[in-house]
Amino acid sequence: MKQLFLLLTACLLCACGTTPEAEPAPQAIIFETDMGNDIDDAMIKITVGTQKKKNKIKDSEKRKTAYHEAGHAILAYCMPTQDPVQQISIIPSGKALGYTLNPPAEDRYSVYKQELCEKIAMLLGGRAAEKLIFDDVSGGASNDIQRATATAKKMVTQLGMSDLLGPVNYASEQGEVFLGRDFSADKNYSEATAAVIDSEIQRFVNEGYALALKTLEENVEKLHLIADFLVKYEIMDSDQFKAAMEGNPTVEELDEMRAEKKRKSEEENAKRAKELEEQKKAEAAQAEAEAHVRVENREFDIIIDENGRVSKVERPDETPKAPESDGGTPEENSDDTPEANGNDDKKED
Repeated sequence: MKQLFLLLTACLLCACGTTPEAEPAPQAIIFETDMGNDIDDAMIKITVGTQKKKNKIKDSEKRKTAYHEAGHAILAYCMPTQDPVQQISIIPSGKALGYTLNPPAEDRYSVYKQELCEKIAMLLGGRAAEKLIFDDVSGGASNDIQRATATAKKMVTQLGMSDLLGPVNYASEQGEVFLGRDFSADKNYSEATAAVIDSEIQRFVNEGYALALKTLEENVEKLHLIADFLVKYEIMDSDQFKAAMEGNPTVEELDEMRAEKKRKSEEENAKRAKELEEQKKAEAAQAEAEAHVRVENREFDIIIDENGRVSKVERPDETPKAPESDGGTPEENSDDTPEANGNDDKKED
C-alpha cells in the first residue's frame, strides 16, 4: 500500500506539471499484496463503513448475526431477479453488526413488480432466519423492515403495481422538504382509499416475509452451513458462497478454497515479478550493448548507462590536419613542379 500511495502521489504531481526531485523512477512497480483485494476492501469500506475488528461480540450474538446474514444471502441467491452475493461478513462495520453485500451486476433502467417483490423477500430474509432458527426476532432488522416498507409503499402509491388500486398515483406531488412534511401534506385521496393503500402495503410486505420463510425452510441445511462457516471465519466470499449453495462442502473444504485462492494469487504475483525482472534485465542488456550511441553531425557522444541515465560526452576531433606551410605560393610548395621531379627543361637556342 505504501508503494501504491507513492505511485498516486507521483501521478498527482505530474498532473500539476511538477515532478519531485529524486532519482529516476523504476520501470515497474510490484505490489506485494493483491491489488484486486485492496480495491474490493476500499469499495466495501465506502459502502458499509469501517470494520471494527477489535469489538468483542459474545458468541451467542455472533451466531445470531451469522444466521441473520446467511438468511439475506440465501434469499439473494434463490431470487432470480436479485444480484449475486459478493461477500458476507459478521464483522461489525459502521453501525451494523454484519452485512451481506450484493451490488448491482449491471446497469438497470427500469424496475418490475416481480423484482421488487423479491427484493422485499430478500430484505426480510434476516428476520425470517432469526424466526426460523431461534423462534425469536431482534431489533437488528429495523433497517431491513424500513426499506421493505418503503419499497412496498412506492409500489402501491407511485408505480401503480397494486391490483386493487390500479395504475393510479397516490403519492404527494410536493417533496418532503423537512421532517414531518408527509404528515401535514394534503392527501389527494379519501380515507377509504388510504385504508386500501395501507392494506396493500402490508400485503406486499407480508407476502415477501412468507416467501422468505418458505425459501429458508427449503434450504435450512445451507443456512446452517453458511452460518457455521461465518461463526468460525467471519467472512465468506462469493466463490465460497456459490460452492456452499451448489454443492455439499464442509466448513473445512470451504476454508481450503480460500487458502487455494490465496496460493494462486501469490503464484501469479511471483510469476509477474519474475517476468518484470527478466524484462528489466533484457532492457539493461540492450542498453549496455548500445552504450555508445553516436549521433551524426554532432560533436558529442550520447552515453546511456545501465540505469537508463543519459549523458553527453564531447567527441574528440578526428579530422586529419593539413601539412604545415612555409609561407610560399601553392605552386612553390607543390611537389609536382619540374624541379621536384628532376626534369629540368632547357631552353632551345
